[in-house]
Order: sequence, then C-alpha cells, then structure tokens
Amino acid sequence: GQARKKISGRGSAHGKLLCAASRLEFPSKRAILSCDHFEGGLLSTVEIGEKCCKIFQLKEKEMDQKKFIIYRDRARLFLERLKENLFFESLPLKAEIYTTKQPVAFSDRLSGNYREIREGESWGEAWDSAWIHLTGTVPAEWAGRPVWCRLYLGGELLICDAQGVPFYGLTHMSVYDSSYRKDLFPITETAEPGSKIDLWGELAANGLFGIQGITEDSGLGRIRTMRFGHFNTAAWELCNDFAVLYSLLESMPATDYRAVQINMALN
Repeated sequence: GQARKKISGRGSAHGKLLCAASRLEFPSKRAILSCDHFEGGLLSTVEIGEKCCKIFQLKEKEMDQKKFIIYRDRARLFLERLKENLFFESLPLKAEIYTTKQPVAFSDRLSGNYREIREGESWGEAWDSAWIHLTGTVPAEWAGRPVWCRLYLGGELLICDAQGVPFYGLTHMSVYDSSYRKDLFPITETAEPGSKIDLWGELAANGLFGIQGITEDSGLGRIRTMRFGHFNTAAWELCNDFAVLYSLLESMPATDYRAVQINMALN
C-alpha cells in the first residue's frame, strides 16, 4: 500500500513513530501501538499490519552481537559516572580513628588512642576493627537542601546513635560482587545552616560476608571517600532505576528480545 506522512494508532504513542522509516500510514493495514514511542525499530506490545511489521523486523535485526555489546558497555560507563556524581558539592569530614585487632564495645571506645585520618590514608589490615568519629558543619548555602554523607572507608561501617545502638550499615564491597558498595548515608532532607554532623561508627576491615576473593588493591583498610554534601536526589533516583535495568540486562543473552529493548532504552 502507499505510505502517508503519519501512522494511525492508539495508546500513549498517539500514533507517533520514531525510526529511520519516518512516520508512516498504511491505509489498508491499521497499526495499533501500545508504547510511548519507538526507536531503532523496537516494538514492545504490538498489533500491527504485515507491511509495517516488516519495517520494524528489518530494523531489529540491526542489533547484532557487536552493536549489543557496544551499547551495553556505554550504559555501564554511564552508570559508573552517575554513581560518582550524586552531589552538587561536597566537603571533607574531619575524622579521628582508634584501630584494634579485636572489636571494642561502644562503652569502651574512648579508652583508646585516637589519631586524625584523612582520605587516602590507611587505618588497618584485614579483619582489624576500629572506632571512627566523624564531624562536620553544614554551610549556610545548603540551608533547606538535602545533605548526605559518602563514606567509602575500606571496610564495613556500623553507625551508632548517642546510646551506642547501631542504626545504619555501610560496606565497601561484597565477596559475591567486588563492584558492590553501599556508601551513602542521609543526614537530613532539609539542612539547617550551621548544624553539626557528629557520628560514631564501628569499622571492620572486611567486605560483606568476609574477605574471600578481595584483592590487595581493593582498598581494604584504607579511606577512599569521607565527605558530606548537598545531595542530588533526582540523580540518585535515576541511578537506582538505571542500575536495576542494567543488572537485568547483564543477565540476558544478546539474542533475547527483551534485552535488546532494555539496551536501547538505556542508551
């Protein structure tokens, strides 16, 4: 049939079609679309005429193995950059640390000899324990804004309240996934200028579930990041959504149609 300049459709797409084939209408073959839009010829839910199907099938075949890997790697690199850029601005926390070979109770934490420690410095070896005291002051320009900490301290951190009750845990990696980390801690969603940050945490020089497979260059027992700042909540929410889709993508073969859809969406 002859193609016109727009496609007949229904749903949130409102008949709009984005692909190399431009906008088409086949008078003899009504197309019914149930997606917001299409790119690269990818269809998610389709009731469509034969000739229109052929156009999209042709485009879909272009996602070969090489192209799939390139797109997937680009999504991975974007996610890595996004994870590192979740703060509009940040400042270093001041810290003092007391390292021991065996765990020390909260009530006895003041009995040791504390020393100042900064980002990039080491505090212990595998399986060592430590108490760390973190302090900071919220600048006036962050008033009313979300303030979070990023604490990537080379081990597992258990943050305690003033009575010594643990209420938040962080870790720098897992034995099952060396890239896994949980290093963000929310201080407040509406900061008050001049308010104080005063945190006590118990550190352990190991990853989640132990140290198996953790190499010497993993940063175990070394402070990598110890900062607080004006947090970009929208970027964090995007990061979480993106990470879920990317982890799903990693579990699928390149020949899986759903994988192709996710890969295109992430790009």
